[in-house]
Amino acid sequence: MSNTESGSAQATPEPAKLPTAHGESHPGYPVPLTDESYKIPKSLVHGSCHCKAVTFTANVSLDPDMICRCNCASCVKNGKRSYLLLEKDFNLLTPSSIDDESVIHTYLYGRKAVKQQHCKICGVYLWGIGARPRWGNEIMLGLNVNTLDDIDWSDKKWRGGEGGFYLDGKGDFKQGARTEPFEFGFW
Repeated sequence: MSNTESGSAQATPEPAKLPTAHGESHPGYPVPLTDESYKIPKSLVHGSCHCKAVTFTANVSLDPDMICRCNCASCVKNGKRSYLLLEKDFNLLTPSSIDDESVIHTYLYGRKAVKQQHCKICGVYLWGIGARPRWGNEIMLGLNVNTLDDIDWSDKKWRGGEGGFYLDGKGDFKQGARTEPFEFGFW
């Protein structure tokens, strides 16, 4: 997919299509949010990896209570805190495709239900992509909050370990969400 239409230098980029890993969905991914939680006010923010080879915009709530921490091995090892976004709330600017293997590395493990993606150049963990069966397998993106640019997190309550919610990714997301970490999770 191209970010610009031919003949139009200022064309609005189309939202990137977020494929699930191998076209499959995981029966329990993700389960924590209610339909109401997606109606809270959102802000358009810009984000990138460290080297700026991957850039994007996203509509996210800057409420620290909407930050997710998962206890699966990948999220723990990456120190990931994420916003769970619907496909319509994410727009990849560069590269032109989320599957551009010259810039984005995809890592699959276990059941291969979630695509874990990193910048191939600087190594920054970007996001995880999976389907949410509760909403007709709608594609969801777990966006690493640390990739958001120009946001001052110093006064946010999650900085001290408060706020946000936890997922039991190690247990296939079957236990939903809660305010304390699951086994092997971090505060």
